[in-house]
Amino acid sequence: MEVERELGAVVSVEHVIGARLRKIRREAGLTQQDVAHALGLSFQQVQKYERGVNRISAGKIYQIAQFLKVDITEFFVDLTDTDHMIVERSTSDDVRMLLTHWARLPLAAKRQLLEMVALVAEYDEAARNPERGRAG
Repeated sequence: MEVERELGAVVSVEHVIGARLRKIRREAGLTQQDVAHALGLSFQQVQKYERGVNRISAGKIYQIAQFLKVDITEFFVDLTDTDHMIVERSTSDDVRMLLTHWARLPLAAKRQLLEMVALVAEYDEAARNPERGRAG
């Protein structure tokens, strides 16, 4: 059940990132083939990215952002659901650094960090809203 929830979240995030890629590419007046050629991919792969069928790695998002001449955070600005990462434009350097280091971590370390972040977020939420934690 937990795996299904995680997979559901991943799918929705991939769709949001893919939609942002399509929007940014179109605004730049480029075709899927243009992007594919620049990144050494097939246009079908770019199509799958845009439809959210295939996950885009952090490194590939960075390459795409460089090619399209946009900040990497542009791919994440629509992720505002509390179940997903919220990215503000003012934190772009922090996000870039986080993604760079995250990509180098082993899976076990990623899981431990996610658990720690969830605990800190819960603690922070409880500290900011002490009434919520009390029985009424």
